[in-house]
Amino acid sequence: MNKILLSLLATVLLTACGTTDAVNYGKLNEPIPSDKARIIVERDNSLLYLAAAVDVRSNGTKIASLGRGGSVVHNISKGQNTLSVSTPTAFGQFVVSFDAKAGETYNFQVTPRGSNIMGGYGMGMLGDAINASVSEQSGYFQISPKDSQ
Repeated sequence: MNKILLSLLATVLLTACGTTDAVNYGKLNEPIPSDKARIIVERDNSLLYLAAAVDVRSNGTKIASLGRGGSVVHNISKGQNTLSVSTPTAFGQFVVSFDAKAGETYNFQVTPRGSNIMGGYGMGMLGDAINASVSEQSGYFQISPKDSQ
């Protein structure tokens, strides 16, 4: 019985792994390609959902899994782009779209959504699943332009 509990605990802890360092800050020293823009996504150090990893996707492609204080630098195509954040162990995602200009750098901040806590506690996974099915602004985390915080 103890081995089962230990295995279950290890599995839960490993699903929450995310990098707490800069994933690729060395990319900041490289010039931005002429047909690209650059994003910098940073996760804050909030204690809410501190063990949860946040998967960051750019136009549907996963670019990082961030723990508290983690960050990623990524080049994106100019024009319309979509960023989303989600947690592998929960329903929902938070999506933002923006128009990127070539040669520009865009900073984004990932923060916990305290407003989501009541749905999860009140109705559990069912509440999370219902919220995720009706909104692209769901999940335990949100992403927004850093200068708007």
